[in-house]
Amino acid sequence: NLVEGSYMFNLICYDIANNTAENVTNFAVAIDRFGPKISRIYYEDGLKIMTTEKAECRYSFNRKFEFENATKMSTNSNEHAAGWRLQTYYVQCKDNYGNKGGMVKVRPIN
Repeated sequence: NLVEGSYMFNLICYDIANNTAENVTNFAVAIDRFGPKISRIYYEDGLKIMTTEKAECRYSFNRKFEFENATKMSTNSNEHAAGWRLQTYYVQCKDNYGNKGGMVKVRPIN
């Protein structure tokens, strides 16, 4: 439950013989507040989407869709795929922290 910022902890450990070990550790906590960006869209045996981070992507053919009810794309980390239809796709992706990126409109042409 740490908030964003830099931290320093002093650690002291004692064993049963009363020996001590001391150390200091420093670390920073960064909070991801932004959803994944779609960096590439192309056709390769279907619709392919590349994202800037690991994500779950979903699509609908209806512009007004709820993410949870949309069709999941198959995913391999930053690469996402869906079948090919000559309809307008509306695609949105969500990262592991629940941040959603913007919706992208994809219009396939024959």
